[in-house]
Amino acid sequence: MAEKQRLHFLDLGRFVAIFFMVLSHIKIEYGSDKLAESYAGYFIEAMSGPPAAPVFMFSMGFLIVFTKKTDIKSGLSRGLKIFLIGLILNIVRYVIPRALNSWINNIQYIIYGENFSENLFFLTFEVDILFFAGLAYCLVIIAVNYTSKRTILVLYLLIAFSSPYLWGLYTNHTAVNLFLDLIWGNRAHVYFPQFSWLCYPLLGAYVGYLFMENKEIPKKRFHIFYIGLVLLIFGGILTALDVENQIGDYYHSGAGAVLLYSGFTILWLLVCKRLISWVGKRVTKHIEYVSTNLLSIYCIHWTILGWFILLISRYSYDLGGVLLIFIIVYPLSLILTKYIKIRV
Repeated sequence: MAEKQRLHFLDLGRFVAIFFMVLSHIKIEYGSDKLAESYAGYFIEAMSGPPAAPVFMFSMGFLIVFTKKTDIKSGLSRGLKIFLIGLILNIVRYVIPRALNSWINNIQYIIYGENFSENLFFLTFEVDILFFAGLAYCLVIIAVNYTSKRTILVLYLLIAFSSPYLWGLYTNHTAVNLFLDLIWGNRAHVYFPQFSWLCYPLLGAYVGYLFMENKEIPKKRFHIFYIGLVLLIFGGILTALDVENQIGDYYHSGAGAVLLYSGFTILWLLVCKRLISWVGKRVTKHIEYVSTNLLSIYCIHWTILGWFILLISRYSYDLGGVLLIFIIVYPLSLILTKYIKIRV
């Protein structure tokens, strides 16, 4: 595949990621405990794990290098916009509908904090993937401008192995702690701290350099496959030696799990490269559309799910109910992206 052609294997990886991410969010918000503990629930959870967020973040770092969009000023601006979109989304999908639900239906779901007001505060600053992606985009842009390819790999390893020792370092100041949540927080509302999630876009940037530098396609594939295999095996060994601490809660994974998921991400995308060659042009076009409009789809589907709280009960639906909600939310999100374009 020529360097200037669209990388459809990344499109496929991102398509699978958003598909199962939407399904997972419906399960989390509206699925019952019985579903969560069923084989179907475990399958949805597995498919929305390593094949989802790590793929998004890896591809972000990869595309920064591949597309050569490394201008520091525009890169920092784009990262800031993503971050602000994340803040606005938290207010639109969480704070407003839940405040209205409390007022209209007298129902208060308290997830974080000790009371409803604290809950709304922490929901506003929930460290979700857009908060992470915005800040990570800025950091990767800085890294590719002011460091070398090898330094990026060193940073990847340093962050992977140092993260467990940094999680939960806080001060007595609320504002400072909100910032630390973004860096290495481990409070209940922190899902994607930079340590250790920054590893994935850094690795993506490193592999992007290898992809761009090596003009021989078979040799290029072998080098990237080799890196993925080594990370998978080494990470798997470290994880097997201490499963509980390495896997953690997925959002706070030890070095072994980070390496394991990293290796999986690379190998999975290589599988996607083979799979996409078997897909027809019409399906490929749809996959490309979804991949191109990821940010819009992500924000729209979460907004719909957030406002559904005024109509249906949370944690109440079995697999059939969750799939029914998915059949409504996912196509509706795709349709609305034709009219609502969120660009950064």
